[in-house]
Order: sequence, then structure tokens, then C-alpha cells
Amino acid sequence: MKTETKLFWGIILAGFLVNLVFIYVHPVVWMDEVCYADPAANLYFGHGWVSTAWYAQNEHEFWAGNVPLYQILLAGWYKLTGFGIFQTRVFSYLLFFATLVLIYFSKPVKQILTDKSLLLLTGLLILEYGISFSYRSARPDAITILLFSAGVIAVFSPGRKWLILILGFLSPIAGLQLLPLNALAGLFILLFFWSQKTKVFLWGAGHATGIAGLYVFYSLNGVWDKFLSSISGHTVASRFNLESFAGSFTDIYTQDPGILVIIIFCGFLLYFIRINKPDLFAGLFLKFCFISFFLPFAILVSGKFPVYYSWMVAVPLLGFSVYLIQTGTTLFNHSIKLSVLFLLSIGLTGLITRLAIAGFEWDSRNYYVVENLPQWEQTEGKRVFTSYQGYYPLMRKSRRVYTQNYFHYQSVFNTLDYLVYDKPMLKLIDFSNLSPTKVDSIAFGQNSLNKKSSSYQLIISEVKGKQ
Repeated sequence: MKTETKLFWGIILAGFLVNLVFIYVHPVVWMDEVCYADPAANLYFGHGWVSTAWYAQNEHEFWAGNVPLYQILLAGWYKLTGFGIFQTRVFSYLLFFATLVLIYFSKPVKQILTDKSLLLLTGLLILEYGISFSYRSARPDAITILLFSAGVIAVFSPGRKWLILILGFLSPIAGLQLLPLNALAGLFILLFFWSQKTKVFLWGAGHATGIAGLYVFYSLNGVWDKFLSSISGHTVASRFNLESFAGSFTDIYTQDPGILVIIIFCGFLLYFIRINKPDLFAGLFLKFCFISFFLPFAILVSGKFPVYYSWMVAVPLLGFSVYLIQTGTTLFNHSIKLSVLFLLSIGLTGLITRLAIAGFEWDSRNYYVVENLPQWEQTEGKRVFTSYQGYYPLMRKSRRVYTQNYFHYQSVFNTLDYLVYDKPMLKLIDFSNLSPTKVDSIAFGQNSLNKKSSSYQLIISEVKGKQ
């Protein structure tokens, strides 16, 4: 085994273990994590393909809140490993680190980047702010990163036509955000690598069959209209005004500080390439502009651009920046120092700082303790309405769990046994007509940076006066 390969596996192992250490403390259990896990959890616990965490459907309807691939795979994962916050989050870690292995060992990538460059790229991908947020957030983003990377690699691999078609088919079933991203990736390939046009069109055909598959899947179960209702309103086009659009475009470069660092770094490298290798500059500059500006602009127009989508710019931009370092190796006397500086800059604006802050707040964030508190025992076999922070232990103990996204289905309040809520939830929902009686509370730990706050402050109340 080559030295670089050993180093690669060392980086993978170290990165995975560091993420495991902080799996219970960052992030705090949040809305998207619960919503995307809930259909898989209900299937695992025998309730069927339903959810009580999505606003567009009730507990008796075939779930169609979003595309289903992540939930189907997660339900299978629960069958193998059981249910809990650890199982949910580690599933995303495995998908992401599998992507890193795929990138490192793929022949098309090795034709462009050296092993040393790939080591740098691996470290950057693990540490970058938006990318690390995506694979740690327990959303379907990790599987979309995997399918995007696999699709692009397959386009540049010899043969692989059936694989390209399959990857295209799976993409819209994994995440609708892959539709604009992969369309733009296809456009990039057509502009700069025209010889791959047949495979690009085949990739597109796979996407079309995937969309058709979604339609058939949800239509046969009578919920296509529910699917459209759930995903509507998530595009800039549907709520467009110039002021909000300008603000959203600016957010692309501010909500993920890593992207701004990468752009500045690439600009610096391109400046020296322009001076020393002007024949290479024009082509590299066009690619840089496409990835840095046109790509995020087009994605924003077609949908939205929250921080968990910033990987769609950060992943190709990091690959491009590492290629620039490799291209300019003969120009820079201190290329190694430059690479280390780049790696540290990305890490300090990304995963390193995020986990350091979580470490300071360990006592207030450790969900392992929250998940195993004795207070949850009283809810066994009961019907409970909860904020997101109480989801995991209640899902294992209770007969049925409803989250705050479900509050507009007023009929659910007729059958509740317990409420588990925090102060922010009280601002959204009025429980006074249920005459709740407080029976217990959870205020676990203190925030080391703010002694007056705790990440988990929950009140457990029994419902005495059901409607």
C-alpha cells in the first residue's frame, strides 16, 4: 500500500472518529432532522409509511412530504441497527465518508489530481463549513452529495452507461435539489468537455425517468397532490421580489464563510497563473466564474440556497481550488505552506470552530444523557405532542408522537395524554384549553458560554382536560 493511500485511510479514520465523538452534542436536535427521520421511524415501529412530523399530511395518509429514497434507506438501516439519534446521524456520516472513498479511488479523478492533491481535497471536504453542516445535520444531504459525485465521475468513466442511467434515476428520488445542480453540472461538462455529451444526455434521461418514477409512486398511492403541496413555496420564483432575491444571493457568500475563503484563495492563485502562465488563465478563469458565480445564482433562481445547500458550490469549488494549487506548483515556491494555510483557513471557519464551541457547551448539549433520562418512562404507551428536542426518547417509548409541525391538525389534541414542550413552542401554540398539569421537567446542563441557558429545557405535562 502506497504511503499516500495509508495517509488517506488515516484521514478518513480520524475524521470519522472526531465526528463520532461529537455525535450527541452537535447539532442540537432540530426540525429537519426529525422531519426526515420520522417516516423511516414510523415504518420501523410498525406504524406504516406515515408521518406525524409534516404539516401537509395527517397520520393516516401515505407519506409524501418529500422525495423518499433517504427515508427508505434509513428505515432499512434502523432494521439493522435499531432506532436512536446515534443511528440516525451515523448513517449520514457513513454516506459522506463513502463519497470521500469514491472520489479518492476513482480513475477519472486520479487522471486530474495527484494522490497528494487528493489528500488535501479529502481534508478540505471534511472540514468545510457548509459541507460539514450538511453531513452532520441528519438531513438527506449526505446521500445527495454521494449521488452527485458518483454521477459526475460516471460521466467521465469509460463505459458505465447503465450506471449513469441508474444514478440519474436515483437523483430526483434522493433530493429535488439535485435537478438544478446536475443540470448545471451537465451544462458545465458540455461547455468544457464536449466529448462527453452522449453520457451527459444519458444522465439527463435517467433524471427524467426518476421524475416519472416519483409521479407513478405517489399517484398510485393517491398522494401526488399532497407531494406537490408539501414541496411548493420553496422556490424563489414562487415568492420573488428584487430585494429578497438580492439578499438571498448575498447570503450565499456570507452564511457559509468557507465559500468566501475558497473564492479569495482561488482569486489569489489565478492572479499568479495569469502572470506566469497566461495561456492557461482564460480557460481556468471561465471555469472559476461558472462555479463561483453562475452556479449559485442559477441554483438560487431554481429553488433556494440555505446553508445546507452550500455544499453544491463548495464541493466543485474545492476540487477546482486543489487543481489550481497543483497546476501552479511550479509557480509557487511555498506550495506546501500555501496548502496548509488553506486547509487551516477552511478548518477554522468550518468544522474545527463548530466542534470547539460544541465542546465548550458539552454539558448542555449531550443528548445521550437526555435520551436516557428516567422522566421518559411515564410516557410509555401514551400519545404525546412534543417539541423536536423530545423526539428520539419519546419515539421509542410512546404509542404515538406528534411534533410541533403537526399542531394545525387540531383533532390530534382530542386523544393526547402528554405534552412535552419548551418556551419557544409556547409562543407558537396555545395549550391552555387542554388544561395541562406539569408533572416533570428537564433542564439538562448549563451552557458554558451562557450560564443562564441550556440546550434542552423541556416541560412534561399530563393532559387532564382533553377536548
